[in-house]
Amino acid sequence: MQFSTLPAKKPKGTRQLLNARPNPQWVYMFHPNSWDFIQSDDGTAEWLPMLKRWRQVPGINGIKGLRGGGINETSARAKFVDDGWIFINPEECEWLDNEPNDSGYLRAIEGKYGTVWVDIFAEPETIGAGNNASVTFNRDKEAYNEFRRELLRRKMIPAIQSGVVKLYSKRQRSRANRKISQIHNPMIAKHIENESTKLSLMEASAPPKRSKKAKKGGKNA
Repeated sequence: MQFSTLPAKKPKGTRQLLNARPNPQWVYMFHPNSWDFIQSDDGTAEWLPMLKRWRQVPGINGIKGLRGGGINETSARAKFVDDGWIFINPEECEWLDNEPNDSGYLRAIEGKYGTVWVDIFAEPETIGAGNNASVTFNRDKEAYNEFRRELLRRKMIPAIQSGVVKLYSKRQRSRANRKISQIHNPMIAKHIENESTKLSLMEASAPPKRSKKAKKGGKNA
């Protein structure tokens, strides 16, 4: 008779365990009103979706705990979807270049006190040694940005709407004009110049408006 097997592991005392606090499992979510405006050193700029974490914890956001363990988040997610949120499930992102045990963008690291859930763009670094060693996570910002670009390219997230660009531009205009009365101060003048440049880039990035004929599905004569 053949029995199913489990992956062989070293005894706990001989494994390298991360000295970091455990955290609950989570997935990324996105709302069409939330964006990051990224400016590059070459003067170009782009809108990338601002991703938030949906923590899979009973009692949070209406998630229900099950008697035998586990959770039921179906109704909780449905309420957020009705409000416009889009869930980016890890298993939908297997196109990412990750490690064999990862699920899309999600990685589980074995810690001293439990599982530490991170995305694949965060690389832990241990500072010091022993029980007092601290852990920092070095983030690969460009890889994370490329992941967000790919979500747009694959249409897993819709492009930013012109109305949302206008809303961000209005806020940016207020920041640019906030200290205009102190423009005689060289440092403040430089700050105003930077904020004004950002405003110009934002306004220029607005997607083109669709014509009324295009909206109605009309054809050219």
